[in-house]
Amino acid sequence: MEIINFVAFNADVWGTVSDWIIVIVTSSTAIYLVKNLFPLSIALMSHILVKY
Repeated sequence: MEIINFVAFNADVWGTVSDWIIVIVTSSTAIYLVKNLFPLSIALMSHILVKY
C-alpha cells in the first residue's frame, strides 16, 4: 500500500507542534474565560448580597 508509506509529515516534529498548539489554545481560552466571567460573577454576587 503506497498510501501507508506516504511520509509528508514527520510525526516527531508535527506531534510536538500540535501539542504546543493545544497548550496555546487551552491557555488563551482559560485567560478569556477568567477575564470575562470573573467580573460577571462578582457583579452577580454583589447583587445577591445587596438583595438579601
